[in-house]
Amino acid sequence: MSAIWQGISLCLEDDILVATAAKERLNKIREINEKRTGVSGNHSVVCRGFKVPPKDGAFGHPIMVLSRKAATPDLIDFVMMTGFNGKTLQEKHGRQPFRYSDYIPISQTLAHPFIQDGSDPRYQTLAYDNPSMELLKHSYLALQDIYTMSLHDAEGFWVRKCSKKLPHMLSPTSSRQVLDLLRARPGQYQPGDQHRVTLQELWWIVLMSPVGALLMCVALLCALVMWFFG
Repeated sequence: MSAIWQGISLCLEDDILVATAAKERLNKIREINEKRTGVSGNHSVVCRGFKVPPKDGAFGHPIMVLSRKAATPDLIDFVMMTGFNGKTLQEKHGRQPFRYSDYIPISQTLAHPFIQDGSDPRYQTLAYDNPSMELLKHSYLALQDIYTMSLHDAEGFWVRKCSKKLPHMLSPTSSRQVLDLLRARPGQYQPGDQHRVTLQELWWIVLMSPVGALLMCVALLCALVMWFFG
């Protein structure tokens, strides 16, 4: 049993791996030929309390994972999400319209200036796979920088440990839209062939999910009862 990670979550999207890292393990990647990987369309929150480069705007920001390549399954690629402290893209970069192409709005955010003036249809607002997902403020995907980190680090920081927000999946159409935009940018990002989930990984995901954790607690409780009365 196996499945391609990119863009799907084996019906476990609320518990898919979350990428979070300390400063020394968060590396900006600018060259497209570096080895990089991930799960397309997924995002979570970088934990507060972990130091990340402030100049990169990563502190406390959500992320979206781009790729987890079959050739390097121990790494993931991702881009940052930002809310501009509640401002819209026009309010943040109105004096620098050349920066508009570095961002794309996410569900329930004001339409991109390129959509408003009809100049570039590729910047349609991204949609979540779950239409009921609501964001608390304007949110944009930042396309100008791609990051990489160890999947081992991601596995160590599930979003429920550091935030009340849960990871959500972008719709397949929106996931493809992001990758198409990145391919068209300088560097021509290529996600490559994606890693396929092994039975061991699937078991780990289920075990670490809220349901899996509950079942584990029940099993341990039953074992203690049997040992005590046995």
